[in-house]
Amino acid sequence: MILLIAAVISFLAGLALAYWLVEKRLQQQKLNQSEQSRRISEEMERNHQSRMQETIKSLQAGEENRLRQVTEELEQAHNSRLQETIQSLQEQHDAHLIQITDELQKTYEDRRQSELQSLQHQHQSKLKQTTEELQISEAQMQTTIRELQEQYESQLVQAAEELARTYEAQKESEIELLQQEYESDLRLAAEESQAHEAQMQGNIRLLQEHYETQLKNAIEELQTHEGYTQQTVRMLQKHYESQLGQNPVLEASPSETVIPSFLESSQSDPLTSNHSAPLELEIGEQKIPTLNFTAQPLAQELDNKIVAWGDSRQISFVNQLISYSNHQNGRIRRLVASALGKIATVNGFRVELQPAIPILGKLSKDLEPQVRLSAVEALGAIKSDKVIPFLQSSLRDTDGAVVKSASLALEKFRYYPAKSAAKTKDSKLKKPQR
Repeated sequence: MILLIAAVISFLAGLALAYWLVEKRLQQQKLNQSEQSRRISEEMERNHQSRMQETIKSLQAGEENRLRQVTEELEQAHNSRLQETIQSLQEQHDAHLIQITDELQKTYEDRRQSELQSLQHQHQSKLKQTTEELQISEAQMQTTIRELQEQYESQLVQAAEELARTYEAQKESEIELLQQEYESDLRLAAEESQAHEAQMQGNIRLLQEHYETQLKNAIEELQTHEGYTQQTVRMLQKHYESQLGQNPVLEASPSETVIPSFLESSQSDPLTSNHSAPLELEIGEQKIPTLNFTAQPLAQELDNKIVAWGDSRQISFVNQLISYSNHQNGRIRRLVASALGKIATVNGFRVELQPAIPILGKLSKDLEPQVRLSAVEALGAIKSDKVIPFLQSSLRDTDGAVVKSASLALEKFRYYPAKSAAKTKDSKLKKPQR
């Protein structure tokens, strides 16, 4: 009996010790949880609202998991110890032990529930404080964001004005440089044209002298042949009159007079030899060809027509100009490109100019540099994205003037859509990203 009482006392002492250990462990966990909640609240004050909510959820889940683990461990330990003690003790002590265990469980559950409720109240109060602080910080952040947006807008406006001023200055300097180069090129071209004109005038004088001498010789030969033909005509008339007898003699006009074949050949020889054959004059080692007096007026008339079409700035002449884009004369092709450019300066946005873009793109790869230059200038006047590949390919041209004209045209295209794009950016302005 004494052994049983000693065993019961030792069992109760073990239970009391276990209860004390569990209570101490709960207090330690409570202290740890309070320390962790304090650290979490400090971290939540430094982070954004989204992170705070995530950390709160994670802490709640961790606390619940820990509480579950503690309760499970306690229950497992308590059950294991109860089972061991129940198995070791006799059946008469089972009811007494069951009562004791039930009381201990009730007291443990009551204390645990009270502690959990106190922890929940503390946790909720801390959450309210942190949410209020976060709302205050969010209001401060919004005010700072609005101030930053205003500063960013003012900086954008200033930057845009500075860019516009720098672009205008660069454009004016480039225009002055181009004007100087253009004036120098014009002076050189004028000097070359004057020298060429003087040379041409000398050649024309020589040709005129040669042509006048040939004309004099031909006139003298015609006069001699004319006397001979008149004599032969008289002889033939007398011969025909003698053969016809009393028949009336038909008076023949000079244009209706029948001329024998040998006379026709003799009369046609000097004319053909003097007018049909090309006249060439040897001056030193240089050959001066005869001027083609019928082809020059036609070419000049076509030049004047193309120039007039371009000066009119009317979109209806585009198809007619395109028909002359494959002309064999390079001057005609250059005038066609220049006329299309003049029309494009006034009608740059018109749809009727779209067929002229591939034609001008083809002319921008012409063999003559002046044709390429006029084509690139015309492409720069057309306000369409389809001309950009042709202008980019002209940047690799061997002629410097063509490259400059293409780069200037591309600079214009860089700023055509900038106005509408700037409006959309200003209307949908966002806060600056760091």
